[in-house]
Amino acid sequence: MRKGLAMEEYITSWLAPSTEDPDLARQQRLLNLVLLGLAGPGFLFGLAMAVLWALGRAPVTGALAGLGVQPFYILAHWLGRRGRVRLAGYVPVIVLFLIMAGANYQLGVGHVVLIGYAMATLTAGVLISTGAALLFALLSMAAHLAVGMVQTAGGLPAAFAPETTVIADGIGVGLGLVVVVIFNLLSSREMDRTLRRERELSAELQAHRGALEQRVIERTADLERRAIQSQAAAEVARD
Repeated sequence: MRKGLAMEEYITSWLAPSTEDPDLARQQRLLNLVLLGLAGPGFLFGLAMAVLWALGRAPVTGALAGLGVQPFYILAHWLGRRGRVRLAGYVPVIVLFLIMAGANYQLGVGHVVLIGYAMATLTAGVLISTGAALLFALLSMAAHLAVGMVQTAGGLPAAFAPETTVIADGIGVGLGLVVVVIFNLLSSREMDRTLRRERELSAELQAHRGALEQRVIERTADLERRAIQSQAAAEVARD
């Protein structure tokens, strides 16, 4: 029970923004959620690959990729808490892409690396922009095609056949798709928050407009009443 509470407090402190500025706080919260969504499955993947490597069932590449990327997530979190949110967004995207490109070159084509490329592209779209996501999609395609052509030409004699890493690839696909589901939830949550905020702003605007219209009506009535009073006073003065 105490360990569960400690873990919940740690996650809460990790996700909490470091500023009271609403826009920056929203960006920090989104960054922290994405980093947590990447770090958790990535850490589990690294541990699983380390076990499989120790058993001789998978190359060490998976363990190095899953565990080696964790410090960069911490770096991105550190940058985000200091207001460098946009720079922090580039860290996991670039690191993920470089790790996947390196794994693609070592393992060859036909492995779970494609899921890693998709994760880098999705992260770019969520944290940076649609243009950045398209850029990394093109880079991923180019890297995969380049590795495929080199392997076809016999330039990767040490590449692994897909059937030799089927367990590692299966675990990678499962955890990678978990990340995709997390990103889908984040996108839905962000969209719901945006729509809710728009409804709140619309309600506030309508209330403000109604208050202004009421003030105009009251002011007009007051002016008409004063005009009538002035006219009556003028008539009394003439009499």
